Amino acid sequence: MSALRSSRPPRRGRLGRVPLWLPLGLFCALLVFLRAHQQRRARDSGYERIDTSAVLPQFEQPWADARWGGELQAAVAALPPFEPTDSAAVGQLIDTVAGLSFVREVRAPRTLWPGGLELQLELRRPVACVQIAGRFFAVDAEAVVLSGYWHTPPYFGFHALPVVGPNDGGLEGYAPGMMLLETRHLDALDVARSMWAELEPKAIERLGRCLIDASDGRSPELATGGVRLLLENQRVVLFGRAPIAAGPGELPSRLKWQHLARGLRMLENGGEQDWALLDVRWDELELRPAGPAAPAEPR
Repeated sequence: MSALRSSRPPRRGRLGRVPLWLPLGLFCALLVFLRAHQQRRARDSGYERIDTSAVLPQFEQPWADARWGGELQAAVAALPPFEPTDSAAVGQLIDTVAGLSFVREVRAPRTLWPGGLELQLELRRPVACVQIAGRFFAVDAEAVVLSGYWHTPPYFGFHALPVVGPNDGGLEGYAPGMMLLETRHLDALDVARSMWAELEPKAIERLGRCLIDASDGRSPELATGGVRLLLENQRVVLFGRAPIAAGPGELPSRLKWQHLARGLRMLENGGEQDWALLDVRWDELELRPAGPAAPAEPR
């Protein structure tokens, strides 16, 4: 869990200023232009040809990783030039772009005359990150690992992406484009999704970096606290079951996050009480004061 104690990355490493709780479904346009000096005429058809080396990605989402544009350019540039009327070549272009880890959907293309083609893309939006071989990769809401890595858990805007834990090597061998499969990882991701939906932006900023460990998230009696959130300064939050596995007796996730927001406010500006452990599962918020008896980090 050393990653949770590492320093905050510099501002230039952040990807945009738009918080992640905004609605999904924004689009970007991939414009493939053939400039005047690049224009060629097809011998028989008389139509302009698409020069795949002249791709111009335009991402409208401020949170999009700038490295994705270069990856997209390289993938398209590897294709041969083609005519806009060549349906097979257009289909190959769509398949190539759709195969990129950060592309969720490719809309029907639109021809731009002369010699251009526009593809509307829906990008995958990061909601968490995972550690693979000592590097951190973003993960979207559908559990897809996205390309681009960091040496510490990344910030998107002013808010850190929670880490899907535990960091026990269970994700070694994963690569961008692959999906998380283990129940413990999917439960942790479900908690991360609920965090963006239920926790206010200011509270997410207070939360800072955290690791979500759902190794015991399906324990029938929840003696261990179920899902655990490991915060900075060795603070631990007992969250109970993930929303997807919610059982009787526990609070709904919305109220759990309200409890946590209250606990985070206690820590502000020498607030009313410092704590080492916070139990948000039940009607009454329970905490253990910080001190020598602080809980051990979950694995």
